[in-house]
Amino acid sequence: MSVLGSPVHAVVARLAELPAARALLDGAHPLITLSPAVRAWPFVLCFDDQHEQVAAALSKFTLISEFDELPKSVDAATGAEVAALCQVMSMLLAAEPKHGLYVTEMTYENVRAFAVVDATPEKVSAQLKAAKLSSVTPASFPRLKAETEVAALARVREAFKSFPAKTVTALDTWLRGAESAVPKPLAKATNEDDELTGAFAWQALPPDFEQWNPRIAAKLIDLWLASEGAPTRSSSVFLAAGAEGSPELGLDRAQGTAEFLISRGLSRTAALSTAIIAARTPSSLVLPTRLLGEPGAFAALESSELWAAQFLMHRALQQLRRSPTVSALIRTLLAEHRPSLGVEALSELVDLHDDDRDYSTLIDAQHLELAAKDANLGDLLNFAGKLEKRAKKQHPAARALVTKAWAKHVSAADFASQMERALERDLDLTDPDAAWAALADKLETSAKELVGGGTAGGMVFYAYRKVKKPSAKVAGRLAVWLAANPKVLHPAHHAALLKKVGKAPKPKPLPYKASELAKLPAPLAEAISIARAASWKAELKLPKGVADAALKAAEKTLGAELPSELRAFYRLHDGAGGDEIFRGQTFLSLKQAVAQRKTLASYAAKGGRPIDAAWLPITADGAGNHDGDDGRANRLRTRTPRRL
Repeated sequence: MSVLGSPVHAVVARLAELPAARALLDGAHPLITLSPAVRAWPFVLCFDDQHEQVAAALSKFTLISEFDELPKSVDAATGAEVAALCQVMSMLLAAEPKHGLYVTEMTYENVRAFAVVDATPEKVSAQLKAAKLSSVTPASFPRLKAETEVAALARVREAFKSFPAKTVTALDTWLRGAESAVPKPLAKATNEDDELTGAFAWQALPPDFEQWNPRIAAKLIDLWLASEGAPTRSSSVFLAAGAEGSPELGLDRAQGTAEFLISRGLSRTAALSTAIIAARTPSSLVLPTRLLGEPGAFAALESSELWAAQFLMHRALQQLRRSPTVSALIRTLLAEHRPSLGVEALSELVDLHDDDRDYSTLIDAQHLELAAKDANLGDLLNFAGKLEKRAKKQHPAARALVTKAWAKHVSAADFASQMERALERDLDLTDPDAAWAALADKLETSAKELVGGGTAGGMVFYAYRKVKKPSAKVAGRLAVWLAANPKVLHPAHHAALLKKVGKAPKPKPLPYKASELAKLPAPLAEAISIARAASWKAELKLPKGVADAALKAAEKTLGAELPSELRAFYRLHDGAGGDEIFRGQTFLSLKQAVAQRKTLASYAAKGGRPIDAAWLPITADGAGNHDGDDGRANRLRTRTPRRL
């Protein structure tokens, strides 16, 4: 059944006739400024399947629409503002086909709007009538009246029928009484499903704000607040929206709802965010956009509750997209790096590009850092990936940047769940090395919390198996952590990560002091330099030397003096620490050399290969072969000192 009795081909309306549209141009903070003459231009609205014949009937006039090229007879700025308003008007005067307002054969809502330049509603209506097309103005729209108290109370009883009879009776008594606080038993009462009374307050209200009975509505809102808890008066809360209402037809139900909620004690942030969700009307789409025109509005909202400010900003950027005024305001917000420009708002701006504007070039690293705080990783990666494609030269590593910033702010438990989800669902969107670096950060700072994250804590390590290997730098960090913490992770996860990153590299040894060789004979200094270079290349360091007392003790055991070159070497380095860097052999420590000489002598005594009693082995190849001194003239000598 038609809301007018019978459907019409078009609605002819001025901005001044629609409260929600008028709010964009009037008040303390007008969003758009138009001359009085332009503000008087009528807008014509019809369903898309009727657009051609309606436009043809008005062909003698100059028309401006949201989608068509602007006429040259209208200056560009004015034309762009009016075209942007066409989008708003098509929403404010929208109606589903079932409501019967418009003539259409379509099965879904698709209303188009265009402004008629230098015309009057009367002339436009007359022209349509001449073409045998019907039209109405907003003055013909039916308006609802507030419910009587009897009807309001009956609606409440119906909404609360799932509650015990004594609760419904107590509620009815309180609603009928004078203004008073909500009784605590009533605020805490529940139904058989353990649902609080406050959850049903909104369902007890008519879906159309203008039908609200002010007194009963105020008490129901108080009940909702009392049931939800006192803190909701200053934080963002959502009412459970009731049934769909009648077409709004230019009214401003969202603003009315917000003002009503503010009158009951909600903060402006809570009232706006709640009204926008609860109203579910075209005006709820326009309301946040109006905040763009208020100096400092978003700064105040951010200080109250950031996530609500980001929600409102995202909604604000969805309307009046072609408006030069709105475009200038958006540029100002970007320049100010407003925290309310969260990931959804920035993603919206990346999509808003045409020949005249490209907001992606105005987005910088600071915007990404701010957006990453408290954001969902999946949303961030989708946005950053889109930004990289749109402005590749300016944002070549947006995904890596947001991943790093996000990981810095998120808890270990949230890191595990969100990263696991991103790697499983959006692997192509992730920056592999950034994902590995983020894991390294969490393991180094909060491994216990990460591992203790239940199922998510375990699944995130499984998900990393799909990620390609990290860079050498990040792999080194992870390998060092794995080596230092062999029992923190589940053995399977530890093994899987180790397979990806490899073993930890050995730390670089400290350099040798060249001055230590200054007083040595040149051949010996050269030989030791060669040995030192070989050890450095192998990332090893020769051990410290022995004291003179140890040398004298060894000589006493041997019954002979050590060659001066060998004494000099052992003073600098007591062998090679067991590492084969001397032509594949191990240079024995002084203690090992003396012990090995004793072992060889015992073999000889048992019939083995003879050994000169004065001979000292100083290297070993592990197969029984040695280099050493031949013991001439009762002195131990190295036969080939340069071989060191």
